[in-house]
Amino acid sequence: MTTLYLIRHGETDANKQLILQGNAETSLTELNDYGRKLTTSAAAEFSTLSFDWCLVSPLKRAQETAHLLFDHSDCPIKVDNRLTEINYGIWNGQSILELMKRYPQYWRKKTGDVCGHYEQVSNGEPINDVDQRVAAFLNSLQGVSDNQCIAIVTHGYIIQTILRALQYPNIQTIKNLQAIEVQLNSQFLLNSKNTVTTSEF
Repeated sequence: MTTLYLIRHGETDANKQLILQGNAETSLTELNDYGRKLTTSAAAEFSTLSFDWCLVSPLKRAQETAHLLFDHSDCPIKVDNRLTEINYGIWNGQSILELMKRYPQYWRKKTGDVCGHYEQVSNGEPINDVDQRVAAFLNSLQGVSDNQCIAIVTHGYIIQTILRALQYPNIQTIKNLQAIEVQLNSQFLLNSKNTVTTSEF
């Protein structure tokens, strides 16, 4: 079996202030001091695992997380643009709580992420488009040799989308530096016969 570790990036000031980041790149979306400190500490935990490679979002907060976690190991890091966070359009940089209050119909209560045709009011990336690029990413892993261990450093919405694609039934809000281990069957990735465990660092 192939093992994936889905890892959300470390904390940013936008996370701390409950500001929607999306694919924005600002000073608020970079790792803050606490995020860097916790990620550096988590690197010691990850050093006990043997990763064959790491795939990472092109956004700076994910890239810095990946390099803090794996630069002191033999794990090669490769950028995959399909792992970038959803573009929330004009909602990028706005208060999550205010958006939830103003547009409750476009938010999943359980996971705290967008749903439906939220792009009609935000001019953001349609959810179907995100689903398609995540499915393409997962399908690209079908050629990976069995028994590989792959770290995927990305964002909360993308991790939730991956779990939905794998038909994982109990999706929660993804915390910073939360690592979700997915054991993939060797037949077809988009299949319910996968096991998922979570851990936090």
